[in-house]
Amino acid sequence: MGVKLINSNVVLVTSDEKSRSYKWENNSEVLKAIDVISADYGWVGDKFENFEFIGLIPNTEQVFLKSPFEKNKYVEIEKSEEYFFAKKISLYKNIAFLLGAKDFTANAEFIEEKRISDVANLNVSYVPYGGVEGNYKKETELKIASEYSLAENFESKGEYLTLDRERAYNEAMEIIKNNNLTNEIDLMDFVDFRNPKHQSQLKSRKVKLKLTSELNTLIEMSAKIKVMENVFNLEAGFKSTTESLKKIILSTEVNF
Repeated sequence: MGVKLINSNVVLVTSDEKSRSYKWENNSEVLKAIDVISADYGWVGDKFENFEFIGLIPNTEQVFLKSPFEKNKYVEIEKSEEYFFAKKISLYKNIAFLLGAKDFTANAEFIEEKRISDVANLNVSYVPYGGVEGNYKKETELKIASEYSLAENFESKGEYLTLDRERAYNEAMEIIKNNNLTNEIDLMDFVDFRNPKHQSQLKSRKVKLKLTSELNTLIEMSAKIKVMENVFNLEAGFKSTTESLKKIILSTEVNF
């Protein structure tokens, strides 16, 4: 039996029978950008082809999102927010460290949330999330602020002049390119200010970066699976995760 190749950023793992027969169900065309694969064939442990599936429960129906920062990892949708945010914050910290920073702080700020609606009519649209007022908003702000924050002090090896500035800059740019961060304009601008070719060098910087841009695109795509809820019996966690899109900003401060 042939194994289906993976090309999409969203993967639905289901029974072998459903992975083959869903195409003949109503609305199956909505899933054309999603890979639907068998839970029974093509696996070695938690790997399918050359891809690692984080959070895989064997022989279960699950949705996975491709890590925006790694070429070979998919993360179970309920774990994706925590994994993606932690990875992105870690990358920012490592870039600051390579560039010779004395300290790095990062704090996540919950800005807004919109409910995904009208999936049943084969469209994804948005309405303001009514629950974002009052207690819900406060609880969400506190939860995000406590879970996604970081403060680091780095041991200094002397004055900045002793740092190999060209090597530091090149290594920081390598991290950016290897982890698909070249579209982060504010991050690119920050790194460019430490370019050794410049006559003056940045001493401190406050930057606000989007945490949710990659995740929201994948959740929006995943929400379309709901049009076939009569075929796929995904758990309540999937339904709640694809209920809304959050806008979260990471406020960072770096001193050199």
